[in-house]
Amino acid sequence: MLESSKIGKVPNAATADTAGSAGTAGNANGVGGFRVVRVPAFTLGNSESRQIAQNGPLTFTAACRINVDPDGAGGNDPFDDARVLIDTSVDNAAYDADDGDADFDAADPPVSFAATGDGLIL
Repeated sequence: MLESSKIGKVPNAATADTAGSAGTAGNANGVGGFRVVRVPAFTLGNSESRQIAQNGPLTFTAACRINVDPDGAGGNDPFDDARVLIDTSVDNAAYDADDGDADFDAADPPVSFAATGDGLIL
């Protein structure tokens, strides 16, 4: 039988004694300039939207459309559309390195950042 009082610390475990505290990981929600935001689950009905996050001048809004008819003529199969829109309150904003709008301004309409057709996982 092993007695814990007679066994020394595992060598690498001894370094944990001087690790300070988990408080130094306080910025784990902001790694590399990115910010992680937990959004509680919610439900949207047809043509409803809800702000889900804001970071500086950028506002992220979830939007839902149900039974969308792409051409309005009833000839195509309707589909449901869930997306995240991004808007800005300042001129010359940027939201990723590969956006199609090099001059995203406050007067511009919100941009679809992620949509069900773009691989958004719901």
